[in-house]
Amino acid sequence: MTNVDDGQYVLSFQNPKTLAVTASGAISADATAGEFEDQVQGYYRATYDSWIDVTRKSYDAAGAEVEDKRGNKKADKPVVVKRVYEIVLRRLITGVSASRITATKTTTKADV
Repeated sequence: MTNVDDGQYVLSFQNPKTLAVTASGAISADATAGEFEDQVQGYYRATYDSWIDVTRKSYDAAGAEVEDKRGNKKADKPVVVKRVYEIVLRRLITGVSASRITATKTTTKADV
């Protein structure tokens, strides 16, 4: 995600076996890893009966990783130009966990 702001978006996950689509809750473009996890956890619990771990990395304009000033809280936004969230499923599966993940902007102007 680039051009982080305070707006929101929703992620839609397509189940690779049934092709059913499940939407997350509203996610802030500036969400902490925990806030992001709270909104997408439902898909993984319902589909794989498994918890997930989410990490968030923040990068400045030069592409250098910048540490969030308050641990896993929101980093200094003027410095951050890109955020990357990684989802790790705690259960071992074969294949992909979602055949498609689509972002739908609601109020964010960030590039999701």
